[in-house]
Amino acid sequence: MHTITKYSLLSICFLLLLSCNNNEANEESEIAYTEYKDYVTQTEAEANAELSETEMRAMRKSVQDSTLWQTESAELMQEYDTREKRVRNNIDTYDEARRAEIEDLDARYNMAIENRERKYQEVSRRYKLREDLVGLPISADDLTAISATELAPTYTRFVDTLEDRVNEFETNEWNLIEGWWIALNNRKNALEGELSADAKRTIDNATAQYKQIREAELTVEGV
Repeated sequence: MHTITKYSLLSICFLLLLSCNNNEANEESEIAYTEYKDYVTQTEAEANAELSETEMRAMRKSVQDSTLWQTESAELMQEYDTREKRVRNNIDTYDEARRAEIEDLDARYNMAIENRERKYQEVSRRYKLREDLVGLPISADDLTAISATELAPTYTRFVDTLEDRVNEFETNEWNLIEGWWIALNNRKNALEGELSADAKRTIDNATAQYKQIREAELTVEGV
C-alpha cells in the first residue's frame, strides 16, 4: 500500500514538473513571437513613414559619412537576427497559422529594409545634387553661409551645372531645384547692398540662363 502511494506521489510530482516545463516553454515561445512581431511592425512603420526634420538631419549625417549608415544598418540586422533566432528555436511550439504569420513577418521585414534603403538613396541623391549645384556642404540647412563675394560664383555654378545635367532630372528633382533657386534668390535679396556691379551683372546673366533652361524643360514636359 505504501509502495503504491509512493509511486503515485512520484507520478504526480513528475506530471507537475512536466506541466511547469511546458508552461515555461509556452511562455518563452510567446515572448519570442511577441518581441519578433513588435520589432518587425516598428521597423515597417518607420520605413513607411515620412521622414521628420530630425530624421532628415540624422540621415544627412549618414550621407556625409556612409560608415554611419552601414553601422546603423548592421545594428538593425543584428537585432532582427537575435529576435528571429529565438522564434526559429521555438518554431515547433507554434501552430500552422502562427508559423505562416512568422513567414509573413519575415517577408514584411525584408520589404521594410528595402524601403529604408530606398529612402537613404533618395536622400543621398538629393543632398549630393544640392551640393553639386550650390557648392555648399550638405550640413548647411539653408544658404545663409554664402557670403556676398561667393554669391555670383554660386549662381554661375548653379546654372552651368544645371545645363550640363539638364536631361538627368525627374519632376520631383526639378521641384527641389526650383526650391533651391528660390533660396538662392532670397540670399541675393538679403545681400543686395553688399553686391558689386560686376556681381549683379553675373547674377542677372545666370538668372536669364536659368529662365531659358526652365522654359525649355517645361516645354519638353508639356509635349
